[in-house]
Amino acid sequence: MKVYIKNISRKKGEFQFYMHQFVEACIRQNIPFVNELHVCVRLKLSAVMIKLGHWINFFFYRCNNKAIIVSTWGGGLMYTSFPYSLLYEIIPVFWDSWPFNWEEQIYSLRRLNCRTCFVTSSQVAQRIKETLPNINVHWLPEGIDILDYVPGQDLTERSIEIYELGRQKADYHKILCDLKSEGIFSSFLCNEYDTNGMTTKLAFPTAKALLKALPNIKIVISFPQVDTHPEKVGNIETLTQRYWEAMLSRNLIVGRAPNELIQLIGYNPVIDVDWEDPKKQLSDILLNISSFQKLVDRNYRTARKISSWDNRVKDIITILRTSGYEI
Repeated sequence: MKVYIKNISRKKGEFQFYMHQFVEACIRQNIPFVNELHVCVRLKLSAVMIKLGHWINFFFYRCNNKAIIVSTWGGGLMYTSFPYSLLYEIIPVFWDSWPFNWEEQIYSLRRLNCRTCFVTSSQVAQRIKETLPNINVHWLPEGIDILDYVPGQDLTERSIEIYELGRQKADYHKILCDLKSEGIFSSFLCNEYDTNGMTTKLAFPTAKALLKALPNIKIVISFPQVDTHPEKVGNIETLTQRYWEAMLSRNLIVGRAPNELIQLIGYNPVIDVDWEDPKKQLSDILLNISSFQKLVDRNYRTARKISSWDNRVKDIITILRTSGYEI
């Protein structure tokens, strides 16, 4: 069965490109692509399908002899796979698989008769295996396009002291604000949120601005989402792209590393917060920032070697060929 990849184009104004980077890596590895249909076309096809009835879906599924890799989020597979599921076996690659969309995710895998899927969360991959034992489920660790990032100057030569990257851990965010008020550091960047947790202002309004600034930042604060928003993710802890971003930019990461990252690279690349005296810890780190240069250099070399989407796609190709697919 010949395998294709559903292409997705980068749209103006989008900030995150992790799915796009994955698809682009697949295309670089010579997986043939099928262009994404415009949403208006998909809506018209959906209306036609409703009129024709469910029998046509069954007919097409019985006749297909091709498969297509579809990048999607936990509860979005039915939407992102239509109308490709009429002509192709769907091979999903899941991001953002959280408890609140678990039922929809399992329903979609069953409804589309998926035989193989990839998940960026090892915990979710295991849960799908237990729920749907007939599906070949594989953990696909989060990757990144390493060519977007530069190592920058050594830590002592950088001008931005602290950047709270991504979601904030409320108690540690307060500590950072207190330290800034006390004059321990002056340059502190972070996103701004309303009382409902919705982003009102990004520290960097575009991905281009972020990429330009990262090599000039000394310390990046980062925690897994299970630490910052446990009410949303339950007990799901997973590696996200921002750790690779910091490692490839030779930022010193303070916070906590997800276990998946430690498992993947064989050591902890993050300075764990000392909750006994977090203020003193961060003050001492800033005063002795040069002593952490060896760690950020090691993190950079490790990320260059391990984090690339190109490596992940090579693993996918090997798995699919072993399973009888043609690439």
